Amino acid sequence: MALYINVNQAIQNIFRRFVSDEDLHVYSIDESILDVTASQNLFGPAEAIAEAILKTVKDELGLIVTIGIGDNPLLAKLALDNEAKKRPPWIAKWTYEMVPQTVWKIQPLTAFWGISRGYDKKLKQMGIYTIEALAHANPVWLQKTLGVMGLQLYYHAWGLDASIIRQKEQSKSKSYSKNQILMRDYYVQAEILMIIKEMVGDVCARLRKHQEKCREVHLGIGYSDRELQLGFSARIKLVRLENSTDIISEAARQEFCKRWQGEPVRSVNFTAGKIVSQGLEQLELFSDGEEKNHAIDRVVDDFRKRFGKKTIFYAGSMAGGTFLERVDYVGGHKGKSE
Repeated sequence: MALYINVNQAIQNIFRRFVSDEDLHVYSIDESILDVTASQNLFGPAEAIAEAILKTVKDELGLIVTIGIGDNPLLAKLALDNEAKKRPPWIAKWTYEMVPQTVWKIQPLTAFWGISRGYDKKLKQMGIYTIEALAHANPVWLQKTLGVMGLQLYYHAWGLDASIIRQKEQSKSKSYSKNQILMRDYYVQAEILMIIKEMVGDVCARLRKHQEKCREVHLGIGYSDRELQLGFSARIKLVRLENSTDIISEAARQEFCKRWQGEPVRSVNFTAGKIVSQGLEQLELFSDGEEKNHAIDRVVDDFRKRFGKKTIFYAGSMAGGTFLERVDYVGGHKGKSE
């Protein structure tokens, strides 16, 4: 994974030869969006820039990249996913004029950007089975049924997207999360709770590092036998702003024990939301125990910062937990080859 990140950075640096930082948006670890409007005076039309990028990456890094070109970021993304990735020359261009022949022909619905399995199901319940049908549905009805996302999907079905890369949107809400797909099914409650506590510990350590606290947390559990049930997701409102591993772990433990009925657990997600900066707080009269928890957290954070994360860990991590196995991972993956 460390190598993957380094190569990704090298590709980003190549992109920066063709566009300014303001016109480059890193969409994910392996995708970026470039606005080449201003670059065309130097390098020619978008097609020429795409060919130059593809050639430069191939010559310098030995890799083939795929490129979608569009009249806006949405069309470029759709061209990338539905055409460029599938066949040489690894470049595809979709324009507004091409929407009926391209966008409306995307199948299945989940192959369209922004349509998850959940929205796929809702759209089909509304009698909408194609992107063309979505484009010709009543937008007022879509918004009434699906909310603001219904209206967005309607405009997207027509290939419309007003996004401008230079106009960076600030996130309205901040969160920290950790997700694990487990290597086996977990049936033992103590082992599952240990994994949850390890993940809570990682997220809370990030909160403390940035001197922040959260007002609520989300716990998501996925089962391997989906014929029984997909799993459950729970939002847990905290009594007060918090970043204590023990206090938040206990809240997550209670919620898990209340909902779990012995199903085989295969994935765990934990997210801290409604985050605020840690400021001066008024302590409650009977909060000595909680202050002790915070003191322990500070000691653990200091030990791990000075001597490494493996310096101190829960005893339960040696039997069922995944902390020791994953402590050296980068981005959830092994950091180096074995």
